[in-house]
Amino acid sequence: MLNGRIKTYVPQIPEGFNNSSFKGQKKVFGYKNQKKSDVFGLTQLPSKLDYILFTAGEKDCLAANARGFHSISLQSENQLPEVSLLKDLAPRTKGLVCCYDNDEAGRKAAQKLEDKFGLVSITLPEGVKDIADYFLQYTAEVLDLY
Repeated sequence: MLNGRIKTYVPQIPEGFNNSSFKGQKKVFGYKNQKKSDVFGLTQLPSKLDYILFTAGEKDCLAANARGFHSISLQSENQLPEVSLLKDLAPRTKGLVCCYDNDEAGRKAAQKLEDKFGLVSITLPEGVKDIADYFLQYTAEVLDLY
């Protein structure tokens, strides 16, 4: 729950899956009362950190947090963080780091964050689409944040 608003996920059901208990289920996820200013993972951050990792989406944020990387996610890669958010995060950390998707849109968005706000951008290896995919192929110890 985010500030009294509820976020729900409905499981994705593959075509051809034939189980009567899932009959009538939607095949997508949805949000209830979500605002542009919502930042996924923000309330879970400790008060003092070496870094805060901006990820492309909630799945990436969860994957990074599960491996010990303190991370947050905006509503999309195309959304720039509000200046008030950055001012709130600055005293809590030594650095803001970005690891967006390894496609053209993700690289452009990461470059924007670097140019406009000075975030350090992590480049993922070729053939890795996002940080969640990265952790399927590599260990957390290999990821170099600086």
